[in-house]
Amino acid sequence: MLICQVKIALDSKGTMSSVFTLDSLKELGLKKGDKVQVIVKAVNVLLAK
Repeated sequence: MLICQVKIALDSKGTMSSVFTLDSLKELGLKKGDKVQVIVKAVNVLLAK
């Protein structure tokens, strides 16, 4: 299983990243510049400094 990281530029000038398999990337058909929705599904959100 190969993993990739996709970085997303937010309208608020911030960024987010998502990590998933290359198979999932192909299935979604994502390409650089595509507009996407970000859905955060997490039990914990950790902050680090």
